[in-house]
Amino acid sequence: MYRIYTVILIVLIIPGFAKALVHNDKFQYRPDIGFGSLFLEMNYRYDGDDIFYRHYDGGWRFPIEYLGNGWSGGIHYRSTYTKSDEDASWDLEKRPHAQLQKKFSTDAWQAIPDLSWIARVRYEYRMRENGDDIARTRYYVKTRLGDDIEGFEPFVANELFYDWDDKRFSIHRFDIGVELPTFEKIKSSVYYRLKTDIDEKELDHTSSMVLKITF
Repeated sequence: MYRIYTVILIVLIIPGFAKALVHNDKFQYRPDIGFGSLFLEMNYRYDGDDIFYRHYDGGWRFPIEYLGNGWSGGIHYRSTYTKSDEDASWDLEKRPHAQLQKKFSTDAWQAIPDLSWIARVRYEYRMRENGDDIARTRYYVKTRLGDDIEGFEPFVANELFYDWDDKRFSIHRFDIGVELPTFEKIKSSVYYRLKTDIDEKELDHTSSMVLKITF
């Protein structure tokens, strides 16, 4: 029972603490539809109380048994809205994307415990209102403890964004946090994210807190 109280406490405290920071609220719905699962996502990003980004994603995730255990694919369509700095209007970007993912585990070795891994490659085509369409690839790796700690699962993740037009890596994300105990089939996680925009001359860092809830 104390796990439930801990989850509720974290979910209540973190958003309040994050109101003074950049924070991200992410909601996913992933029902099983037989061969694979439906994927629906809403994502809202705030700077304090001011929302500056939102997106809505729909897609299909499916196993790829031909490649072996743990392999899966995904086909998605995402609409993103970013608030303009000039007139506070919303700039729309249409973003179809496809991905290939592998889940696997590694056994304990010396001081390194059992670990679970996710490796993913995602290709996105970004269709912007101003007509400046671009393509990019995202490389994502996540690892967490193979055995939970009283239902809690610490994890770290890295993601790199490669822009094909500029022929360079443009964004790096580092996440560290914890997946919370499942409650009534609801999965949630809380984590710190350090986003680095990689410019040719400098690096621009942004810290944020993320709350993700999956049904």
